[in-house]
Amino acid sequence: SLSSMGFAAGQAILPVVFVALFASFHWRSLWVLAAALVLITMPVMLLLLRQERTPQSMAQSTQSAGMDGQHWTRMQMTRHGLFWLMIPLVIGPPAWGTALFFQQVHLTEVKGWTLVSFVALMPLYTVTSVVSTFVSGWAIDRFGVTRVTPVQMLPFALSFAVLAFADTIAMAGVGLMIFGVGQGMQATATSVFWAEFYGTRYIGSIKAVGAALMVFGSAIGPGVTGLFIDLGVDFPQQMIPIAIYYAVAAIMATVGVLRYRKRLVAPATA
Repeated sequence: SLSSMGFAAGQAILPVVFVALFASFHWRSLWVLAAALVLITMPVMLLLLRQERTPQSMAQSTQSAGMDGQHWTRMQMTRHGLFWLMIPLVIGPPAWGTALFFQQVHLTEVKGWTLVSFVALMPLYTVTSVVSTFVSGWAIDRFGVTRVTPVQMLPFALSFAVLAFADTIAMAGVGLMIFGVGQGMQATATSVFWAEFYGTRYIGSIKAVGAALMVFGSAIGPGVTGLFIDLGVDFPQQMIPIAIYYAVAAIMATVGVLRYRKRLVAPATA
């Protein structure tokens, strides 16, 4: 929960800052500025990463096994049925979430809102996301990831349904706040899910697969929605099918969790 705060802060601050800069700078110049900021942070990251944050001796002694009491490799995971049931859950939020922000100019034009008023809602979305991140982290620690995973897609489905029918900027704010609830849950539950079901010994290679799926989703979301916009189906019209996608992803994840959670080995007690 804590480690995702930097991402949340960027989502709250940077859209407002860059929209404000549009009044004085050409959009190409802002892309150059964004690239420069990334390059500036790279030496800082390299300096910080020179210090080992999780000593290997500690990591070896605190490993947790997954299903059947074993540590699953990446190859074993990709051949397992639960992994395939979880793919829509992993891909959905980055795909359609990226599309939501990528198509915001088109969305505001169709809805008759100003772009500035829509971007001004981002801090509401981010605050909700931050609160949801900490609440979902607590819920996972308290009730387990198997209770949280089946419901983490539902806020996404509800948010797109609200945004599809929103006719005021206030309703758009409600939709974005509900979307923030889903983002907060996704930020914590997905990472914990991999470790819970597949163990921690090979968690780096396993999470790399999850990250690749997320990047793939982020790439296809804007492309798919843009294609349909070019075909005459505006983004608000696409939101109901997207909401249905999230609902189907929730059903698939629920089926997977209910089927395989009995294979989780209870931790030993002192």
